[in-house]
Amino acid sequence: MKATTKQIKAMLKTIKEWQLEVHPRFWEYNPNQLKEIFNGVGPESWSEGMREALDVALYHFLPVVLAHDFDFALLTKTEANFISANNRLYQNCLTVSKMEFPRWWQWGQRQWHFWLSKVIYWGVSSSGGRDAFFNN
Repeated sequence: MKATTKQIKAMLKTIKEWQLEVHPRFWEYNPNQLKEIFNGVGPESWSEGMREALDVALYHFLPVVLAHDFDFALLTKTEANFISANNRLYQNCLTVSKMEFPRWWQWGQRQWHFWLSKVIYWGVSSSGGRDAFFNN
């Protein structure tokens, strides 16, 4: 997904308001620079159609994806950074799930998004995620 500057600014607002975890250098980049880094859900090796479908299906998590794309694009390629980036992603997914579905009657939706958080974490921590990080 190619995001507009307006969409990136909306994601940044969510990141700040919900206090999502980001790498300290993240805030040194302006929305236009982050727009160039952001590629949506999934590695660039996947088809554009598949990634666009995932962006729609997982739209709640797009601010998390922005922070994670930053990590994968710009952090030094070490095992510690790979683990930290993926742990941040998982914690941020859980936070988004709690913030998006805060009411008791939304328990089922929250649980579904907790499960999606685990699936996303598994995906980025897998060999495919490792390849995307270390060979980017």
